[in-house]
Amino acid sequence: MLVEQHEHGRPGEFGLPRQPDEARELLDRIRAEKALAKGDREGLVSANAALHGHVVAMSGNSVLADLIASVERRVRWYYAPIARARGKDAWDEHAELIDAIARRNSRRAADLMRRHTERTREIYHRRRQEAEHAG
Repeated sequence: MLVEQHEHGRPGEFGLPRQPDEARELLDRIRAEKALAKGDREGLVSANAALHGHVVAMSGNSVLADLIASVERRVRWYYAPIARARGKDAWDEHAELIDAIARRNSRRAADLMRRHTERTREIYHRRRQEAEHAG
């Protein structure tokens, strides 16, 4: 997610994704998946990774896309404990991000990505602290 922020924060250097309609279609398919409705943690983690990977791939930066794919496999543990807690809010944030990309509004996309990342980070740390105090 941090790399994605960087990607969308520098429109002159990297550009915005080229196929926002494809991202919308992906988001609609993911949103429609049973994972969100059921609260299926692994399904949500996989769907989240697919969407983030697609957003980066749309930038046309193959090196960054490969990096994201590699990192994603290593950090699933980070999102897994909070996938259900983030649930619909995360997907609503994804929809806003894709709308900003479709409008080619790189500043808005960068701001949305930063806020999305921060919310995820905050919830992760809050859940971790709650677990430490409970155990």
